[in-house]
Amino acid sequence: MDAERWNHVDKLLQSALALPAAERDVFLRRACGGDEQLELEVRSMLAAHDRAGSFLGAAVRTWGLAAIN
Repeated sequence: MDAERWNHVDKLLQSALALPAAERDVFLRRACGGDEQLELEVRSMLAAHDRAGSFLGAAVRTWGLAAIN
């Protein structure tokens, strides 16, 4: 992926993350303008972000419980 494409993906990712999850699908379809590869790239990054957030949230909760006990 070249720098221009990466900047576009990152801009769309940041914009999508600023929206409520329920609004992201419509936003991405419109913002990607039929570029299926672009939409897949951004959706992949969103999924990775969600997985990382879930992982980190679980780790913090586990650590917090261990610290209390």
